[in-house]
Amino acid sequence: MDQQKTFDLVRTRAADIRMIVMTFTISHAALMIVLGFGGAGLSDSGIQLSLATFIVLGSLWSLAFMDDGMQDMMAGLSEAEFELAPTYLRTPLALSLARLNECIETVNECVNDKRFGEE
Repeated sequence: MDQQKTFDLVRTRAADIRMIVMTFTISHAALMIVLGFGGAGLSDSGIQLSLATFIVLGSLWSLAFMDDGMQDMMAGLSEAEFELAPTYLRTPLALSLARLNECIETVNECVNDKRFGEE
């Protein structure tokens, strides 16, 4: 698959996840307002059951949607070559993998050195 298409897919799925979080937050905030100021209209058990069902099913739907989006993003990023990636995707990985491995080896040598921490 073309790298640019892969990054477009990742960008699109990230936007989808941001949208579902916003929708989840707004719908639950509206439900809190309805439950807080509902008054006598919420005394019917059928209405309470429907609101509780909406909360539970909406939460499960959001969780499943976000899981699917994260899987798509990770699948796209695992195949990507980070040297070709846009800078907003490379920023946390600014070091090359070879340089990162060198740094990790240096830290491991310091930690494993018996003289480390002695004064």
